[in-house]
Amino acid sequence: MSSARARGLTVAALLLVVAVAVAVLRGAGADPQAVTARFQDAGLLVKGNQVRVGGAVVGTVSDISLGNDGRAAVELRISDRSSLPLRRGTRAIVRNSSVSSVAGRYVALELGPLDAPRLPDHAEIATLDTRAAVDFDEFLNTVDGESRRALQELFATGSSALAGAETSFGRTLVQLNPALAQIRDVTAEIGRDEPALQRLLVDTATVSGAFAERRDDLGQGLVAAATTVRALARERGALSGTLRRAPALLAQGRTTLRATDALL
Repeated sequence: MSSARARGLTVAALLLVVAVAVAVLRGAGADPQAVTARFQDAGLLVKGNQVRVGGAVVGTVSDISLGNDGRAAVELRISDRSSLPLRRGTRAIVRNSSVSSVAGRYVALELGPLDAPRLPDHAEIATLDTRAAVDFDEFLNTVDGESRRALQELFATGSSALAGAETSFGRTLVQLNPALAQIRDVTAEIGRDEPALQRLLVDTATVSGAFAERRDDLGQGLVAAATTVRALARERGALSGTLRRAPALLAQGRTTLRATDALL
């Protein structure tokens, strides 16, 4: 191989390495996507808290403010390109890294479907798709003493109740998730056709009102039906005999009708 050809291959290899490095640096230096999630309660979030997807850190909380509607507007800056672009249907949930502390709070994102439209930069995640963290102490403060004692007993005996059935219980929880998701989808579909739902509720109320206005007649009808059923029950022997003879009687009737048809 000539020295000129060797130098040419060396230069080509260097250019290829430089091109790959530029592409990597360009992807790493791309601007992160910013979205604003609206929460009913910011849940003691602070600037700098992590944003995670599937447990992996993908960004940070860059700003927290109070919106005109009284809800918390939490700005999230997503820098991990593997999670971008965010798509419609993405949900934001405030969670605790540790139950015993609020310092480890973070925002967990549940990414929307891959075939959903992209969220533009500075888009909003509506309150319907967000959920604030619930402190265990706040939950305990909402129940009375008897309920607390029952909860303590539940925790004390729960481990023994599930002893030996942990695997089956885990499989049950895995199967429960898609079932709940399907229920949510069905509920969303029902909610989309609001006029039809309203008509259904109005018609149901109308029917219920009609039954209420005729409750005396309805009661008498039910009493009469019950009396008829009791009478049939008392005569079930005779009724059974009649039903047993019915096929032969019907066959004879068909023969008679055919003869009558021929005669006519």
